[in-house]
Amino acid sequence: MSVERNAPCPCRSGKKYKKCCLSKDSGMSSRTAMVLFALLMIGGAIGIVMAVTGDTGQPTNRVWSPEHGHWHDVR
Repeated sequence: MSVERNAPCPCRSGKKYKKCCLSKDSGMSSRTAMVLFALLMIGGAIGIVMAVTGDTGQPTNRVWSPEHGHWHDVR
């Protein structure tokens, strides 16, 4: 049985369904969705920065040589 938004709430609170139990019946609250979206955006931004800068977080075995103007492998 579905309840319309503007119908009286079936919990008998005297309020309209949209002001009482609608948010409880939905799968995810808007606040939860907003937090998940923000975390996704932050993760994406970190991924983009790491891709652009080439920073993988792993130590490299190369050093820059200003004399020669290129990278040297360190063993």
